Amino acid sequence: MEKLGEKAEAVDNSDMPSFSIAKAWASDPDRLKFSADAYAENLSQCPVTRTPMPGAADVYHVFRAGDVTQVCQDWQSFPSGSEKPRFGQAVIPIEIDPPMHTQYRKLLNGLMSPRRLMGYEADAREFIEEGVAKLVAHGGGDVSQLCRELPLKAFCLLLGEEDTSILEINRKRREASPGLDDSSEEATQARKEQLAPVRAMVRRRVEAVLANPGDDLASEVAHGEIDGRKMTPEEAENMLTILYMAGTGTTTAGMQGTLLRLAMHQDAQEILRREPRKIAAAIEECLRLESPTAMMPRHCAKDTEVDGHVIPAGANVFPVFGAANVDPRAFPEPEKFDIDRKPRHFAFGNGIHQCVGAPLGRMQIRVLVESMFKLTANFTLDGVPQRNIWPHSGFSELKLLVTPV
Repeated sequence: MEKLGEKAEAVDNSDMPSFSIAKAWASDPDRLKFSADAYAENLSQCPVTRTPMPGAADVYHVFRAGDVTQVCQDWQSFPSGSEKPRFGQAVIPIEIDPPMHTQYRKLLNGLMSPRRLMGYEADAREFIEEGVAKLVAHGGGDVSQLCRELPLKAFCLLLGEEDTSILEINRKRREASPGLDDSSEEATQARKEQLAPVRAMVRRRVEAVLANPGDDLASEVAHGEIDGRKMTPEEAENMLTILYMAGTGTTTAGMQGTLLRLAMHQDAQEILRREPRKIAAAIEECLRLESPTAMMPRHCAKDTEVDGHVIPAGANVFPVFGAANVDPRAFPEPEKFDIDRKPRHFAFGNGIHQCVGAPLGRMQIRVLVESMFKLTANFTLDGVPQRNIWPHSGFSELKLLVTPV
């Protein structure tokens, strides 16, 4: 791989437009209820943008589905790994690339197999139904907090850890941490400090299961093998940390977005209650329109052309999954909510770094929807949802009115 930063001075993109959607999101959140509206200008006129970052590498955003696919699948030109890890040390496997990425990913994929998920589902259904029952008992309410609590419980269930308090504390710290588009030393240190409590909790759990293995994910990772050798404690800590990072916030946003879209469409609810076999496909359409991951960073290893624009080596590149999901080139009538669409979307990313915890997140979202249909006759929006500020997906407030069965 060419050294990051090589030849960057040869490319002059000073006249390229910058990315402005974040300002629109902050000033007019209601206008962005439909993602297609939010990204329409960039998809039609400015498919690649450049944003200068003081004291750090320039940031390029890529919007169209074909271009997002190019960036995500060409890991040699746009690696996830970097000489400067975004959290102070490389997070396995999202900040490493092949060949080692392949070995780590193989282990994690096995831990997310359908057979293993069936074992997790029974326990997950129990606490998800309990949370929905409380919501129904109150006639509805703000489900944003419920959608934050459920994935945290699921993560602790996988770890074999009962105390979720440190994760909730860390969630609040994470919301104030610098965005991944800021690669300055100060931002990297802030993100490292933000993640420290989770790393410490995971480290304690790894030490415990190395001494006394149990029937949980932490034990399987800590005693796993990579390329014919035993996993080191540091590697196990890193892999479990990424499951927290990828599996809690992403699943929370996926749950919230799915409930939002179903609450907005009573006709879809009626169909899905009659034909529950369609629930899984309907969830995929909800995820397409309400991408739980707005974008993820890559580095440009060498000058590379994307949609007629040369992105220079050394730049930070962000494929915008939310935009690709509403690109009319890939999805006809992208603003339309169609539970029969069966989209091949970008909600969990694309390429070799596609979210490893996506099967677990999908399972939790499906169980949440099934629980809502089981315990309610219908549910609708109660007021205007309050979106998180881009690039954070999901909602700070999402009130529903529910009618019990």
